[in-house]
Amino acid sequence: METLSFVIGVCSLVLTIFGIIVTLKQRNRRSCSYQIVSSAPVVSVRPEFKSKVQVQFEGKLVEDAHQVILRIWNSGDAFIKPDEFIIPIKFNFGSAEVLGSPEILETIPDQLRESVSLLCDIKNENVTLKPLLLDKNESIKWKVLLTRFTGDIKVEGKIAGVRKIRRLERVSFVTTTYRLLFDTTISAIVKFYMKHL
Repeated sequence: METLSFVIGVCSLVLTIFGIIVTLKQRNRRSCSYQIVSSAPVVSVRPEFKSKVQVQFEGKLVEDAHQVILRIWNSGDAFIKPDEFIIPIKFNFGSAEVLGSPEILETIPDQLRESVSLLCDIKNENVTLKPLLLDKNESIKWKVLLTRFTGDIKVEGKIAGVRKIRRLERVSFVTTTYRLLFDTTISAIVKFYMKHL
């Protein structure tokens, strides 16, 4: 019985120390992430009808039209200042061409909308986010209309202290597993001590 108590005590101490280390490492962590919220064709013409059907956007003939909705946010614990954008964030859509201007759909918080500027380059292949102040969890959701889009999206840019602008699709399996394991272990230890006291 004493051996079991000792083992549980050591395990709880190790998990507590591990939890403290992980928490301290994540404090003031700098990170910026993006997500493809949706990507869907708006207009497409089947090959057998291409000679008979024309698609126009603002008077310009286009092959098709595809809408992409993206979200970018400060996923770290520290704010990002405009002067920390060493290279502004640029969204490259491969061989696609941007139709019209990108449109901001939502910002969190709402006041952030006034600071956001999305600019297309001369060839209409890229959209650049003008540097701005982004506090923890502040985000920008925006949409862009493209023609000849093949699904290729590259995000480039450099922010001081951020290794890479990451694409996120879902919550990390490792993070979820760690939290579940930690919560279960703490719960088991508390139940054990309550039972034997």
